[in-house]
Amino acid sequence: MKILDRYITKTLLKYSLSVMVVLVGIFAFFKFLEEVGDIGRSGYTLLDALVYVGLLI
Repeated sequence: MKILDRYITKTLLKYSLSVMVVLVGIFAFFKFLEEVGDIGRSGYTLLDALVYVGLLI
């Protein structure tokens, strides 16, 4: 039973982590799309937008 418990735990953690990475990626993508409109205004660059989105994560 110990082997089965370990397998189930490992599988659940693997898939939970995969789903979390995908959801965070989608969130970051849409936040970046919101920032694209502001690029070029008042010295706000693409790098600034990427840093902002990265810090939100």
